[in-house]
Amino acid sequence: QYVDWSREVVPPGKPLPSASRFHITFDFGYVALDIGHCVPEDAGEYSVKAINNLGQCTSSINLKVIAKGSIILDSQRPEGLEKIRQLEEAQPFQRPEVPEAVTRQRPVFTQPLQNIDSIAEGATAHF
Repeated sequence: QYVDWSREVVPPGKPLPSASRFHITFDFGYVALDIGHCVPEDAGEYSVKAINNLGQCTSSINLKVIAKGSIILDSQRPEGLEKIRQLEEAQPFQRPEVPEAVTRQRPVFTQPLQNIDSIAEGATAHF
């Protein structure tokens, strides 16, 4: 004897997926389906079919899930909301215009670059 739970979705009669939220119990004639923390996508018709050598029996139920808002619109810290608004309205920092210095000499390196003969992978190389 075995028990088969299914959900009437496209395609109809599709077996329940193996998931941590679905727990099926079939013990000494007791049959149960437990769904941990239902979500709106779980809504629909569920069927159970018990089958043995002498025949089969089917029963169905309709599950409706009342959805909560999935997007949190209210501030979790309303005391900080006014400060955020002030920061967003503030003018961005602008550097003062500084005229570029006029040079009268070509670029000159004061020291030559030094080779790095061994450095560990993942280490920072500084030249």
